Amino acid sequence: MIAEKNNKKEAVYFILMFLTYYGSNALFWEFIVVYLTDAGYTATFAGGLITITYLINLLVQPVVGVFSDKLGSPRKILLLFAVLLAPSAYLLSCAINLPWLLVAAMIYLAVFDNPMCSLLDSYAVKNQERLGITYGLIRASGSLGYGLALVLGGGLINRFYFTGAFHLRCALLAAMVLFILLQRGNKPVNFSTVKNSEKTYKRGIRKKFQHNQGEMAKVSQCSVENSVDKVEKNYISLIAFLKSRQYAFVLLVVLVYQTAVRVFSTFSPILIQEFGGDSGTIGAIGGFSCLIQIPVMIFTGRKASGAASVKLYLVVFALLIFRCALLWAYPSITAMFIGTIIQQAAGALSSVISVQLFYQYSPRAMESTGITMGQAAASSIAVLVGNLLGGVATDAVSPMAIVALSGVFAAIGLALVLWGNNQLKAE
Repeated sequence: MIAEKNNKKEAVYFILMFLTYYGSNALFWEFIVVYLTDAGYTATFAGGLITITYLINLLVQPVVGVFSDKLGSPRKILLLFAVLLAPSAYLLSCAINLPWLLVAAMIYLAVFDNPMCSLLDSYAVKNQERLGITYGLIRASGSLGYGLALVLGGGLINRFYFTGAFHLRCALLAAMVLFILLQRGNKPVNFSTVKNSEKTYKRGIRKKFQHNQGEMAKVSQCSVENSVDKVEKNYISLIAFLKSRQYAFVLLVVLVYQTAVRVFSTFSPILIQEFGGDSGTIGAIGGFSCLIQIPVMIFTGRKASGAASVKLYLVVFALLIFRCALLWAYPSITAMFIGTIIQQAAGALSSVISVQLFYQYSPRAMESTGITMGQAAASSIAVLVGNLLGGVATDAVSPMAIVALSGVFAAIGLALVLWGNNQLKAE
């Protein structure tokens, strides 16, 4: 009874942890391009700067995932990163007029911010059964925080400039630290005990073979030890992920989806300004549209709690294509609001499905690595392609060019899922 009560209390801390982190995320990433262009930088520079930070992510995030698996729980790394991340937006605002210092501040922020989503996802997936709530419900709280922070952030920026939103981000990350401290987390795996058990097992096999089989036993002993060693090497090797065609296919699908979204979402605030909006409009559109993610994530989390299906990405890509067609036919603030709602619904669906797919196609006891590596690779490459293409297209053609680029990538993704789903099912 006491354990059940504690689990319910901890479930609330989980929800608040996601709410505060994603709220802090909205206050920075949704406005950073507008902030940079308002400070006199070009859209190409802004896209390139964000791309650099995600290339750092490509190196850092898989390493963080490995350490998380070694510890058995991402909680300690989450706590450390949240503490180091809290002042990052304020430091960046101090460096806004010094380009090289600005790059350094963005790299610092990226090292600790980019792995956070994957760590939170892994932490939630590992604890959802113990807490009695689905990952979709936990993740939906993040969408609620994101939406509320966007609405509030847009108003703060109009009144106190961007520093008002950045200071609120620091406060939300400080609250996140508190909610992490209040959690127990799942029980870490004692790897030293596992290692000692394996040594004892090997020693027992060695004695038995030497006693019963003489010289032949020595040959068998070497064979057994080599087999065990081979399993251990495969266990810690990232090559194990690449051997799975299922994992590789999911990674490719998520990569195409992320690119279709990134080429549009990074520069959509500029498009909103092109239609006559301001920071308050950007916050309102992003904030209220985020509310659609909550029911989608809760519903998808329940349906995909056992085994997710890559076929659901057909719906995701179809929604993105419809959004692009709507904006192309009716370029306006109203169409942008409706299109953002559609994209948020697609994003909610993808967020839950991708985590579940990476989790179920990862080798056993390497799920955190599988999630962080998959998301790091997809998001980093997508940012590299999407931000550079989006920035150049915005400066060279017009902000509307990002709508066409996003539609092209969404169509590629739809064709990829239609073609590859049968291959994945056959394995």
